[in-house]
Amino acid sequence: MDMKTDMRYEARYGMGTDPLSTEDCISPAYFAQEKERLFKRAWLCVGREDDVPEIGSYLVKDIAVLNTSIIVVRDKTNKINAFHNICTHRLNKIMQPGTGKAKAFTCQFHGWAFGLDGKLIHLSNENLFANFSHEKSGLPKIHADVWKGFIFINVAAQPKQTLQEFLGEMGKQYDNYFEGMELRGKWHIEVECNWKLFLDANTEAYHAPTLHAKSLAGPIADAENPDCRFNDVRLFGKSRIGSVYANPNYKPPLIEGKTALYAKTPLYPATSAVTDKLPAGVNPSKSPMWAFDVSVIFPNLQVATANGWYLMFLYWPLSESRTLMEVRNYMYKAETAGDLISQEFPAVHQRDVLREDMSTLEGTQQMLYSGVLKEMNLCDEEITVRHNHVSVAQFMAED
Repeated sequence: MDMKTDMRYEARYGMGTDPLSTEDCISPAYFAQEKERLFKRAWLCVGREDDVPEIGSYLVKDIAVLNTSIIVVRDKTNKINAFHNICTHRLNKIMQPGTGKAKAFTCQFHGWAFGLDGKLIHLSNENLFANFSHEKSGLPKIHADVWKGFIFINVAAQPKQTLQEFLGEMGKQYDNYFEGMELRGKWHIEVECNWKLFLDANTEAYHAPTLHAKSLAGPIADAENPDCRFNDVRLFGKSRIGSVYANPNYKPPLIEGKTALYAKTPLYPATSAVTDKLPAGVNPSKSPMWAFDVSVIFPNLQVATANGWYLMFLYWPLSESRTLMEVRNYMYKAETAGDLISQEFPAVHQRDVLREDMSTLEGTQQMLYSGVLKEMNLCDEEITVRHNHVSVAQFMAED
């Protein structure tokens, strides 16, 4: 019996229905273009303001896809600056990755020192250098800006857009949401797969009833929605938001239920409350059957947002077939012991669900390289996957 094709997102967005080529996930040449045409031109999130909370606080990060190491620092005027982590003398790498606090950055090779504003403040034997210029010898500057507490950089000599212009409508979706939540944990992992495949796996829900059958299917699928179809998907330029359904009849196991019993705000995987306090971009359709959103701020920042918590993901390609993912877990400020207990369960649960997501990725990458099949078949519920690959290609093709 023929069944009527259900293509609600194709009808809305018209992105096409053809299979998706795998070439962009296995080609070294395509990855080389991504480095130059995407990552070295786009605004990239590198952390949160809580990484640099005070004057002199700094974050040092090696970013392979940019072929550089960066220093992000809060200067004496409270401004957040970013610089290439390179001494202008003999081009030594000044700082090692990590966070800390400093009054200046001193190169361990010959002792050249740079202030929080990047200016050269000390060198020995200046008289030995011909035609020396202090003004031209500061740390090479990187464009930096902040949105909703997220720190972004752009390594282009002159970005074509400001950060606000780059974010577009997506940047207007989260007013008064991220403020007030606190870091509860963070971790990172390297996986042998293309960065887009990694992002794909974490931004569609069609796989949940199968891959997450024991860990997550109960809270987000039921007889009314057995395949965990999104409540809605919203596209904002090259960014996207997918809202995950919640099973209103979910009965948590005893221990899980106990963890939420005394909490001010019961957390994931419980159904999240739909309140007027949630901004436009969180549960954008305002469905009462809502668990959380999976959202991507182009190109490589993902936030999973809910009522009382959010997860932050950064995807950093190391090659066409290897990716570093950073994860941070933020939750509302705990006020009671019940809050703390309630927050511990989702922190562990979210980690385990992500492990399940990662369990398929290296096998997928291996089979892409086999060349047996050269295209991926996508259903309408995988609109976020299609949008990911199409957006990357479109950005690289732009002037």
